[in-house]
Amino acid sequence: MEKKRIFKNETKITQVYYNRAGDPIEVKPGETYEEDLSGVIDVNELIKRERDRRALEMDVDEAKRVKRLLAQIRVTRSLEELEKMKNGESNQDVIDAILVREKELLSNGK
Repeated sequence: MEKKRIFKNETKITQVYYNRAGDPIEVKPGETYEEDLSGVIDVNELIKRERDRRALEMDVDEAKRVKRLLAQIRVTRSLEELEKMKNGESNQDVIDAILVREKELLSNGK
């Protein structure tokens, strides 16, 4: 998309405008100066990019949190299964204990 900024001198004296680089531009009466702004990033575009970056960062943080919780659940599951097997308890008891521990971990992780 082509972007331009137009300086139009409709007065009877020479006007001085400053371009984006800060250079003075003399525009005589009746003349028009056009500055090409196609390479300039819009402020709204920068805000949108920052918002998108933050949303992605939050998604990554949430994924890391879930990954940590899943790792804790796996470790807990393994330890409890070993303990239950040593004690000769039934499989249903192992499953119930694991589910209770998973709920505790998920509740504490929020």
